[in-house]
Amino acid sequence: SFTTSNVLPGDGYIFVSFPPGFSLLSPVSDGYVAGIPGMLAVVDANETQSNGYCEPGCNVTLAVRGGATPRHTKVSFGIANVENMHSSGQTGAFLVQTRTAAHEVIDMAVIEGSETSAAKLGFASVSLDHAAKSGSNMSLSVAFTTSNPLGSGGRIIIKFSPLFNLSDTCYSLSSSCGDISAFGA
Repeated sequence: SFTTSNVLPGDGYIFVSFPPGFSLLSPVSDGYVAGIPGMLAVVDANETQSNGYCEPGCNVTLAVRGGATPRHTKVSFGIANVENMHSSGQTGAFLVQTRTAAHEVIDMAVIEGSETSAAKLGFASVSLDHAAKSGSNMSLSVAFTTSNPLGSGGRIIIKFSPLFNLSDTCYSLSSSCGDISAFGA
């Protein structure tokens, strides 16, 4: 959403640039438009490449088709098929511009980033590999599905209750740890 300072022509454009970490997968107008006497359609997008990044950056250009949008009008719209960053934290800034039919900038705003929260692990479970007796050693199977990729050097942290005796547990994959294994794509 933004408020126009100047008239947005009925044959103009809206340009949106996303901060690093976002992905565009065939973006389209989601059909929601308010404040513009007409419609919006995505006419150009720098989509995410096979390496997972938009180069030089993710951006979308939407064509305005209809009547001119008067000065000081609140404009709202949606863009579908935008994927948020793959980790929690503060996003970078967004850039929004209104443009003429010749793509000259009319109005421009830099919108501060926002905080994104961590995604939830799906299908998480912890189970005993065999029957266990009180005070005996046991093996656990831990399974889950990530919503976001776990990058190289990423860590998986499993927190146990203080009631578990982990004194015989190997804490590092660089030493001889016995049967620690990982499965999955």
